[in-house]
Amino acid sequence: SDVCSSDLRFHPLLREFLRSHLVAEVHEADREEMHRRVAVAAEPIHWPTAAHHYIEGDRRLDAMRVIGASSVQALGTGAWGPAMELVERMPEIEPSVAVRVLRARSLVARGDPQAAIDILDVLDLDRLDGHVRALVRLALANALNYLDDAQRLRDLVRATEHDDTTPPYLRVLAIGWGSLLDSATGAALTTVVDALQELATASEAGQLWLYGGLAHHNLAVVQLLRGEPTRAIGHARKAIRSEEHTSELQS
Repeated sequence: SDVCSSDLRFHPLLREFLRSHLVAEVHEADREEMHRRVAVAAEPIHWPTAAHHYIEGDRRLDAMRVIGASSVQALGTGAWGPAMELVERMPEIEPSVAVRVLRARSLVARGDPQAAIDILDVLDLDRLDGHVRALVRLALANALNYLDDAQRLRDLVRATEHDDTTPPYLRVLAIGWGSLLDSATGAALTTVVDALQELATASEAGQLWLYGGLAHHNLAVVQLLRGEPTRAIGHARKAIRSEEHTSELQS
């Protein structure tokens, strides 16, 4: 499949040969059943592959479900681009709120934070479950980071942190982000280090390399401010390794 991890890909010429052979030799209904079986097997281990094969197997609702359920993984690895490529193959399927969050993050990455805000601001946060509500708030905060509305950004991050229904990892993310915001107003750097270290550890445990890299990058900056160059270098190296992991996942 085109969306398999790099370790599992065939050479493009071999892939096209196998695909042509499959189309020529196997009936369409049987091919779709094969795709569905691959999708079910891939779902626990590689969501882009599962979604791709659900689409090919004419199970688009399942494909959208998988993408939405994998939203934290997609955001934490910088894979909103591949997610949107899959979504665009299903224009007839209404995206879930979690998928809209991925679309918003993609818009921010393309330089249009206001468009991201526009598609999220119409949502009623009170009607969402805690997991999705946290995703929406943090996605809005991400977009606001590029606009001149620091107070609303801070309010969204703090609301995520203090909402009892926020899942543990997303709360850790909000606390880490909030500590950085507080550092600009004189918060103790030791508190910032503790919050960012917790975020880095949690991100690496979940293989959310983009978030882990950002945490280590900010830790490097804070440690320099504290006069700890050796620790700063250590975090900078970890940030680079996290970026390498992210690039591998997107390749």
